[in-house]
Amino acid sequence: MAFAATHNAWIQERYRAVDHGIKADEKADATAIASLSSAAGVKDMQSQLAATIAQNFAQMPPATLKMLFDQDMEHCNGDSGRAKLLARGKQFAALVTPNPEQFKKQSILLKSIDRGGPDTMEGMQAASAGMAQSQADQKVREQ
Repeated sequence: MAFAATHNAWIQERYRAVDHGIKADEKADATAIASLSSAAGVKDMQSQLAATIAQNFAQMPPATLKMLFDQDMEHCNGDSGRAKLLARGKQFAALVTPNPEQFKKQSILLKSIDRGGPDTMEGMQAASAGMAQSQADQKVREQ
């Protein structure tokens, strides 16, 4: 037991590795990689990434978000593929002064939708949780 503890401490220090008790399963790893490269896996990853990026905008003050929002709306003008975004943005643009928190929430959702992410706060939270879990799983695999 003492040797095992010393050995594990040495491996952790030397290789930054931790014994999580996970057994190597090449078949499961190959299946996981294949699912990530599928169309659904790519779409899920894009959704998670878009939600994470959009939620980073939540750290910005409403005035900064308003400036970025105005720039996004300019880019939407004349782009038929983004007409729905422009229409949705126009619906809540006036909220910046009377209700800055609601403006922030709606502009974050618009950022997420524009990048292929979820269109609800619940969807964004689920996608961000999925991204955090994927990163944690990846860290465990690396260790």
